[in-house]
Amino acid sequence: MPSPQVKMTNDNTRYTLGQLAQLRRQMLRYARSLPPGPERNDRRQIAASLRRLFRNKAWLAAHTVGGVGIEYRVNTVDLGGNLLKEIELNCPDDASAVESAKQFIDGRDIELWQLGRKVATFPHKPE
Repeated sequence: MPSPQVKMTNDNTRYTLGQLAQLRRQMLRYARSLPPGPERNDRRQIAASLRRLFRNKAWLAAHTVGGVGIEYRVNTVDLGGNLLKEIELNCPDDASAVESAKQFIDGRDIELWQLGRKVATFPHKPE
């Protein structure tokens, strides 16, 4: 039996870093809404793949508009200032990094860092 012919398209779609970050967030939120199982695992794997692509500078340069951006870290800290969780962000400047970091404010304080420089601190939202 002959194999079916598959025509590859040359997809030159380019994204902004914000679009890719939003896609990853949506994928994670959707995965969290699913019951444990293969479909949930598939969505989590897609989000993990997107995260790995953020670290691949060559891929970002080829598939994004507006350059690679600057690497930032959002650190979730407890009341004693101890690091609980670290989230990586790629943003074009401090202002967009601050706006992106604000989405992580919940029951803990967060700090925004760029290399060894503390960019901003956000207290948690009291409940």
